[in-house]
Amino acid sequence: MTERTIGSNLTESTRSSEQQPLRKASFNDIYNAPHPGPYFSTLKPLDYRIPHFAQPVIQRLVNELRQLRGRNRITILDLCAGYGVNGALLKYDISLDQIYQMYDSGKARTAEGDRAALASRRREDSQAVRVIGQDVASRALAYAKAAGFLDETLHVNLEEKDLTEAQEDLIAETDLVTITGGLSYIGEATLLRVFGALHRPPWVLYYPLRGSETDTVNDALCEAGLRPERWHKPLPQRRFANDMERRNAFGITDLDTDGLGPASSTFHQAVLYLARPVKEARKAPFAALVTGFSTPLA
Repeated sequence: MTERTIGSNLTESTRSSEQQPLRKASFNDIYNAPHPGPYFSTLKPLDYRIPHFAQPVIQRLVNELRQLRGRNRITILDLCAGYGVNGALLKYDISLDQIYQMYDSGKARTAEGDRAALASRRREDSQAVRVIGQDVASRALAYAKAAGFLDETLHVNLEEKDLTEAQEDLIAETDLVTITGGLSYIGEATLLRVFGALHRPPWVLYYPLRGSETDTVNDALCEAGLRPERWHKPLPQRRFANDMERRNAFGITDLDTDGLGPASSTFHQAVLYLARPVKEARKAPFAALVTGFSTPLA
């Protein structure tokens, strides 16, 4: 298997040498609370940023897919969606920093109250995208749907269980699969189960951490007829939670030659990948889809 690496020059690279497991701090206790307050208040000091960087890319992919496929409404399957932050950024005129501020107020909140508070920020084009969120965290998904961040939810562990017929029908029209923070938890098994339910090959946008193993995921994408492309410049994902994380990351991959400057010594780094059917990839250059924003990819 080969993957295309896009940067200032186009090169061909073979299998990644980043094969050792990347050990991270555990935040399992905040992933499935009835309300995302503890989740956001924990991640805010760590400056978790990937949803911020992903949102304009996702929006551009949605627009491109609408044109290429002649569809008025694009369906997104957000794997490991949690509290639906990606859906929130797509459906509401709100930034990730504003979300942090909203949930860090210390006030008692409900999903219905949050939905009402955000009603005036609902984007006019919010119905042009249908967001289905998948996760094993049932309470997080329930909140995200009640708050209006997700249109539908898929509560299933796809690493271990096949989709039911009803679940297959739910995701069958998916155009875009997004994985902005879940590749530490899911892999080839999940993707194969998803692909088996879809009516057409999707685009897949994913952000693995540098230092994580990506070969099996890329192999699964290639076998499904998709071509993975990788942007050469990494993104700051979040700050290291402790010295153990930092030492482990530095021991696995060379973080001081990536162009992030001082951030490379304090942040986990993620890499943007986009996999698409070959024919569609030829019609829309990769670099034009993922650059030109006010982010480190610009």
